[in-house]
Amino acid sequence: MDEYHIVLLRNEAREGVGFMLDWGEFYPDFILWIREKRGNRIYIVFIEPKGLKMLGDVLNNEKINFLSNGLRETFKKQYENWQIEVKGFILSTTPYEELQRGQASIKSKEEYEEKNILFLEDRDWAKRLFERVLHASKEVAL
Repeated sequence: MDEYHIVLLRNEAREGVGFMLDWGEFYPDFILWIREKRGNRIYIVFIEPKGLKMLGDVLNNEKINFLSNGLRETFKKQYENWQIEVKGFILSTTPYEELQRGQASIKSKEEYEEKNILFLEDRDWAKRLFERVLHASKEVAL
């Protein structure tokens, strides 16, 4: 990680960086800024630690869908001249096995990861987060 400057910020609820969505205001708990030391690429990652047990259909939840898909489009409209990449993640405080208990259809961890949901119980969750952010060069920067 010597080639990046990394800063993790605690986002202020109701006063920090927030998004006005159809279903209400959303202020992700953390903002991770990653800047290449030798390049001009900047990554802004919004992170929301969250228990998932009470969300019902997790993979179709509005907050999950916003962080995994809608965030980029919302940010792109507001900051169309920036040379940045934007991502959002849910860090699940609910263990994977507990989330699967009583579900009619079992979802793989890979299905959750595709929606940028990582489980804090996994020792390599931080590595996976950085891999998904830094190696997502297929996506076009804003």
